[in-house]
Amino acid sequence: MSRQYTGSIRSKVIMITLVCTTAILAAVGVYDALEVVAKEEAQLEDRANVTAQRIARHLTIPVWNLDKERIDASIEAEMLEPSVLAIVVHDSDGKDVMGAKERDYNWEIIGSSGTVQTGAFAISDAPVFYEDKAIGSVSVYISDRFVKEDIQFQVILEVVRVVALNLVIFVILVLLLGKFLITPIRRLAEQASEISSGRLNTVIDISSNDEIGLLADSLSRMQRSLSVAFKKIRQANKAREQ
Repeated sequence: MSRQYTGSIRSKVIMITLVCTTAILAAVGVYDALEVVAKEEAQLEDRANVTAQRIARHLTIPVWNLDKERIDASIEAEMLEPSVLAIVVHDSDGKDVMGAKERDYNWEIIGSSGTVQTGAFAISDAPVFYEDKAIGSVSVYISDRFVKEDIQFQVILEVVRVVALNLVIFVILVLLLGKFLITPIRRLAEQASEISSGRLNTVIDISSNDEIGLLADSLSRMQRSLSVAFKKIRQANKAREQ
């Protein structure tokens, strides 16, 4: 009774290759995501510092004149940047709030008491000068809300890239393994089966310079050895009959 073979070299090779490529691509994806996070965080820190310095210059005259309307207008203009969570302007003593705006949970700009309730990723303070004299200070709060969205988008892109590349690798492996490995092995298996059935004149027509060719050459030598052996047996039997 012949043994039934249900395994497949092609499946094993494809599985091993896909596991390896997935691991490599996942590692590259994690590295890229970490780089994106580091880059975005550095940009947030820079944005906080730049925004604080810029609005401090714009607030010189409004703070000196105690012009709350212009202070609020300057704050709202800076908060057109979505990553700005809040801006608070204090007097020279840092006790009284001269103007403050923050974002609510719907990310709308609202008035603030000067105490920012929600957490900020980066905070930068800058003094407000008038003729080399500090007349107030401004605090800028930057949120990482949109960085998280960028990271999520980056993760989705990496998943799509891994799936797409694995699909391409799968199709290529199926085609190449089928042509250069599976088909020659199956032909050799069929020819070996014919030889085992006694058809010693079976033509082994596979020639290559790799392991498949080595296997075909070994099968061919076995075929010739069996032919010689059977010929000697027939000759011996014929001699005994005479």
